[in-house]
Amino acid sequence: MYNATKFSVTGSRDGGVPSQFIKPSTITSFPVYIKIRVNDQPTEAIIDTGSAISSIRLDFLKTIHHNNLIYQTKTCQTANSPPLNIIGHIKLEIKI
Repeated sequence: MYNATKFSVTGSRDGGVPSQFIKPSTITSFPVYIKIRVNDQPTEAIIDTGSAISSIRLDFLKTIHHNNLIYQTKTCQTANSPPLNIIGHIKLEIKI
């Protein structure tokens, strides 16, 4: 068993020196949200270091400039929710 209390997530709005320390969601019962830019569109993301994939909602994808979505359907089992239906994959630039 690893001791999560030794780790923290830091946040910075512009890539500079972090302004605050946030405890990881493994310690709290709430997920850790950070502000990011996806293809230069501001949004928030949930930090999940245990996830094997990164996902984005289709309704958000429709609001940003992007190259072609490669349709490839598959179903992924989530850790604590119903299965997640994936419709494809796409390459995006994400700035944290």
